[in-house]
Amino acid sequence: MSSCVMMGFDSLFLYRRLYRCHTTLDGFSFDNGNVERKDQITLEEFSCDYDGKKPVLLTGLADAWPARRTWTLDHLLQNYGDTAFKISQRSSRKISMTFKDYVSYLKVQHDEDPLYIFDHKFGEVQPGLLKDYSVPYLFQEDFFDVWCFLAC
Repeated sequence: MSSCVMMGFDSLFLYRRLYRCHTTLDGFSFDNGNVERKDQITLEEFSCDYDGKKPVLLTGLADAWPARRTWTLDHLLQNYGDTAFKISQRSSRKISMTFKDYVSYLKVQHDEDPLYIFDHKFGEVQPGLLKDYSVPYLFQEDFFDVWCFLAC
């Protein structure tokens, strides 16, 4: 008997919520789908053919990032375990939590809507993290800053 079927009550909604809380991505495989993949795309090609027009999966943009090999839980815990980051769900309210406490939560949580690190000022909190990645050349222009400048 399923854990979501009892005394004649069956809920696909509750089962899906339970499933999402207790599954990982480890067992999934991904096919190529029908979204075009592009590697080594120029800014002009991206702007003309894709930006705001149709989806594209950009490959290779992060291949050279040191973060791809250094941002493991062990490495991050060793270097940033006592650092407090802003943590959130889908609300605008944020709380601060040390990275080691967040990892402890991460290892035992089965929340449908889990907490995640959402700290847009993480580079100010820990500048060392900024050296491990770079903004891809296609996204150097920060339109949010432009919008804030115009709106303010």
